[in-house]
Amino acid sequence: MAAAFSPSRALAGLIAAQRDRWALWTAPAMITGAAWWLTLPVDPPIWAAGTYLATALVLMVGLIAWPSPRHNSFGARFRQVLTAVCALAGAATLGAVAAQIRTASVAQPPFTHGSDPVRVQGWVSDIDSSDSGPRLRILVRGIDGVASPPRFVRVAVRQAGLLSPGRFADCRAVLGPPSGPMAPGAYDFARRAYFERLGATGYAYGRCRPLAFTPPLSWLDAQRLRISAMRADLSAAIQEAAPGRGGAIAAAMITGDTSPIDKDTTTAFRNSGLQHLLSVSGVHMGVVGGLVFAVLTWLLSLISPIALRFPVKKIAAVFALIALAAYLVISGSSVPALRSFIMACVAFGAILLDRPAISIRGVVLSALLVTLILPESVLEPGFQMSFAATAALVTLFELLKRAPHEPNLPAPGLFIGALQGITRGIGSVLLISLVAGLATDPFAIYHFQRFSIYSLPANLIAEPIISFLVAPAASLAAVLAPFGLSDGPLQFMASALELVAAIG
Repeated sequence: MAAAFSPSRALAGLIAAQRDRWALWTAPAMITGAAWWLTLPVDPPIWAAGTYLATALVLMVGLIAWPSPRHNSFGARFRQVLTAVCALAGAATLGAVAAQIRTASVAQPPFTHGSDPVRVQGWVSDIDSSDSGPRLRILVRGIDGVASPPRFVRVAVRQAGLLSPGRFADCRAVLGPPSGPMAPGAYDFARRAYFERLGATGYAYGRCRPLAFTPPLSWLDAQRLRISAMRADLSAAIQEAAPGRGGAIAAAMITGDTSPIDKDTTTAFRNSGLQHLLSVSGVHMGVVGGLVFAVLTWLLSLISPIALRFPVKKIAAVFALIALAAYLVISGSSVPALRSFIMACVAFGAILLDRPAISIRGVVLSALLVTLILPESVLEPGFQMSFAATAALVTLFELLKRAPHEPNLPAPGLFIGALQGITRGIGSVLLISLVAGLATDPFAIYHFQRFSIYSLPANLIAEPIISFLVAPAASLAAVLAPFGLSDGPLQFMASALELVAAIG
């Protein structure tokens, strides 16, 4: 007689079958906890998340330490289910704790000054562009009439003039708190500004005057301003060596400075689904890190004494991490760049620990680290699309590894072998772009209410240009820059980017 169906037995069997992948669910749980906390209408008491986390951990430890009942008993099945639930609850509450700590760490008094012009003094940390003109991001030294000024303000000006990152500025401006969403569920600039410690925005009432340099408030601020000034100088040098649209895009890809890119180019990239190429993100970090790792591995393998005595891949991984850290600093350390850097650190760290660099566990670990360090990013489209694409591609990679291989066949001729290699390469690019597109399109439709039918073919054409022309040219320019010989590679890079821009 067939045994009656038992929901508890079925659930326990399902959980037991996934025993090797239980830990993978901690990332979705932690992301859910952080997102839930950040979207609450009010801030709960500071002890709330910690209490929930402690309760979940105590229950989980108690269940693990409790004497094990018989394997097939109801108690054993119930304990498996309850342990899994407590583990997920603990991960979710840990995400909430991270969000609460991050929210408290960037808190500052709200800007409540009236609409009258005020005098703002501080250091220009960055200059970006808008339809109405340049916008200065100012590290505030003081605002007249404001006892506790915000750390940063953003002031729109007609012309930047002599002002540049690192310069001390004196502005008379009309300021107000950052605006919230235009409609329920729309983009919330105020939330992003809160975590960037941008306390007020407005426009200059007249011109902002550059003043004699005054030492910043701290050594760390001085280094940040020095890096900002270096980025601005580097961006100007790139555009001088390679003028035009291609040079502006090259400056954006290297330094993260998108202000030289005109509105038409930005719109064309957005409509063709290539806008991710204009901001330093996972594509750029992956190409730079992969290129450095591949080239160094190949070069070191050619030197027999080194190849026979030292772990070539580990040496290349260390230098790839150093190159990525330098790129992160030069590009401005934006949130997408920092998120991609963390993911790259996990991948190259796996190589250093003799673990697979491409694995779903690596993706989960990256998501956990990003959620703990930057919990506010879980609500950003970039976070969701980046990890969706990465998880989909890694899953595809694991499925292809498990697929049965072709039996040993006679080696094809030179022409047939080359043709097969080209066909596999094109097929791989098509498959990767298709899978990544299917994984990210739902998020793009949800957040932006638009879908580009040209996105897939545009990326199929653009990605090889970026990987095989733009990235090597940028790397060669970096190597030759100390000798003053970077103009040629930069001009070649700009020409290649003109091809990418033409796709839009």
